[in-house]
Amino acid sequence: MTISDNDEYLHPAPEGTEGLWSDNLWFSFVDREADIHGINHMHVTNKGYARFSTCLVIDGIPMPWANKVPYHDIGKFDQLSDGGHMIYEVVKPQEELRLQADNEKYGYDVTFTGRFPVFDYEDCIHGNPLKAAGVYGGHYEQGLLCQGEFEVRAGPNQGRREINCYSHRDHSWCDRFTHGSPWEV
Repeated sequence: MTISDNDEYLHPAPEGTEGLWSDNLWFSFVDREADIHGINHMHVTNKGYARFSTCLVIDGIPMPWANKVPYHDIGKFDQLSDGGHMIYEVVKPQEELRLQADNEKYGYDVTFTGRFPVFDYEDCIHGNPLKAAGVYGGHYEQGLLCQGEFEVRAGPNQGRREINCYSHRDHSWCDRFTHGSPWEV
């Protein structure tokens, strides 16, 4: 495995990269009891902006949220945030992460703990399949447990709910969004 603790943070674009380069952090949670599932995504670019978004389904109703903000601090961070609506922190690299959201539809404070070590795509038996897809830095995934509190602020069933479910995350740093994937070309 080649992933280091520093890979939990943001990566500068390789020297000479003129196109879009970004770190993409993706977290899912699916809690059947709380009736909440979906993804949380952070897209931090070398072009001076970051997108923070959620695509959650609560009580069967899609409740997406997104925010685009100026962002220039590539590297290690205490908190990755859009100014307070979404906050991500690495509590213990490769083992424990925290994500908070605060918007008009919902708010949550959840902790993700690793169920397994991170899987680095460099460890694929037949070689890393992503290396041929443009300017590539790295990619890893991890099965997680997600626990915390979720407050529904809109819709017919407002109130607090406990989150306790399996989850998944991935983190890549590459030029992924500059062109179609090999399957789409």
